[in-house]
Amino acid sequence: MAENYFILQGGAELLDWFRKYAKWIGTTQQFFWTCPKTAKKGDKAFIYLCAPESRIVASVDLVAEPFQNVGNMFENKIMQDKWCVEIGSAVYFEPRRNLAMKGLRELFAVDWPWLRYPRGNTKIPADLIEPFLELINQK
Repeated sequence: MAENYFILQGGAELLDWFRKYAKWIGTTQQFFWTCPKTAKKGDKAFIYLCAPESRIVASVDLVAEPFQNVGNMFENKIMQDKWCVEIGSAVYFEPRRNLAMKGLRELFAVDWPWLRYPRGNTKIPADLIEPFLELINQK
C-alpha cells in the first residue's frame, strides 16, 4: 500500500484529454501534474476534475519525486511556479455517482475541508484512506 494518497485537481476541459491519453500515461510518454510538495515517489493519487464534471476521473501513481516548476518547463501557465510530479499507471473511471462530489459528500460527511471547498490538491486524511479505497474499488 502506498504511504500517502492524494487528490490532484484539474479543470473539466481535461476530461477528453484523460479519456484519450490515460492508456499512454506511464508508457513511453511522460505526463506531469501539479501536486502538494509533501508528495513522494510511490504515492498514489486520484484525479478530480472540477465543475461541471465535479468528480474523480482516474487514479495515477506518482513515479518520481515532486519538483518546483520554476520557469517555463511546461506550456501550461497554470503549472508555472507550482510543485509538479510525473504521473504513471493511470486508470480511467467511467462516471459513477459515488465518485461525484455530491456522492463523496454524502459518503464522507466528516470534517474534511476539501469536500466543502474543493479548490486544489489535497492529501486524503489517514482515517479516510481505507473507506476511500473501498469506494474506488466498487463497481
